[in-house]
Amino acid sequence: MVLFFAFIAIVIEHDTFCDTADCIHHTSLLERSVNTAIDPCDDFSAYVCSEFLQARFAEHDKSTIESLRYALYQEFGKTLRMGTTKIQAGRKAMVMYEMCRGRRPVHGSQLPLLRAFLQELPLAWPKHSNTTLTAFSVVLSLAYRWQVPFWFAVSVLDDSSSGRRRVVVRPGTYIPIPRNYHLRVASDYLLYYKSYYAAYTADSGVNETAVDEMRVLEHTVLSKLNSVSKSLSPTLSVFSFREVDRRVPNTSTAYWLTRIDEGLHLEPRLTPEDEVVLSDVLVQALNNLVVMYGDEDLNALLAWQLVQLYSPLAESALMTARFGSKQKAEVFRPAYCAHHVEESFKVLVLSLATVSRITVKDRRLVTTAFINLASTALSKVNASRWMDNESKARVAQKLALVQMQMWPPESLLSDVVLEETY
Repeated sequence: MVLFFAFIAIVIEHDTFCDTADCIHHTSLLERSVNTAIDPCDDFSAYVCSEFLQARFAEHDKSTIESLRYALYQEFGKTLRMGTTKIQAGRKAMVMYEMCRGRRPVHGSQLPLLRAFLQELPLAWPKHSNTTLTAFSVVLSLAYRWQVPFWFAVSVLDDSSSGRRRVVVRPGTYIPIPRNYHLRVASDYLLYYKSYYAAYTADSGVNETAVDEMRVLEHTVLSKLNSVSKSLSPTLSVFSFREVDRRVPNTSTAYWLTRIDEGLHLEPRLTPEDEVVLSDVLVQALNNLVVMYGDEDLNALLAWQLVQLYSPLAESALMTARFGSKQKAEVFRPAYCAHHVEESFKVLVLSLATVSRITVKDRRLVTTAFINLASTALSKVNASRWMDNESKARVAQKLALVQMQMWPPESLLSDVVLEETY
């Protein structure tokens, strides 16, 4: 392929060589896949080959959610640029993306900033932290306050009718991704770990037994959580914190309220009358992990996972350690940067994608089709000859409550609102 492009590069200067419509079209298709972010004089192979999607992502594309992510990230820069022409607040996400893509070792290390962030949590790496916080509290804090859903995703809902709040705890959305990544580096785990250790301590000497114990711990926890995320039934348990003593083994209402308050920092604080929504399978998995490893080891694992995820942002040289080679680092850098921008600006990125990819006319068309669908369903229910009047009334009431939510509300497509938000 490299020789073919070299040949194309030579002959393209001769105007008469490629003058048929088919030849010109084929040439444009090939040139479209050239990675213009790389200087061909520096790395011609990467310049030619790195933009081909199958070669880029086949190694990491191990699940449906990863396929969706990579499909989105392939056009991420274009989405940000197009969206920013309509929503000026999008320039913040675009600048972050471009800075991440353009960052190189010459720009220096920002690892002290990441180390300070770990201390604020409070965690530490490579040494264990002295925090008294439980792993449960740290996981909740990461998921809710910092939007890093490593193991769990957390949201807090207000029930305006009852005045109660609901804390929804569910498996982290990206659990399959770090698990698959861990499986990929497991065969060279010691060398991989040493790369990060040396960047943080200027020393490559590590306790190999401790590193292997971390490998086993990481594998066990991620495999267990991945299994839980796949086995969850669609039915979640909803109960008040007052009922925790009865519903959750080996714990109490006071313990849960304390741990959740430590993690979420809600104001006003939760009360026993507020509610929690979760799966019994998830609770049992959490209890088992705490019993097996204890809070100190689980907090050490959380710190190590944070280091793996964010250190390449702060220290460009670690991009090579994360992806295995300089060429792969360049290939995956756009997707890696896109992931972090999306995590930091979830709503903004969604709004930018909406205004850049879906026209107002298209949104109205889909909305109208949904309304017509609901109206037709209601007409058929009312015209049914096998349903009694009471059943028809119940079905009609349920149909009236059905709502379509496919894109952000108009308020989140407003430049003014998004500027204030971000």
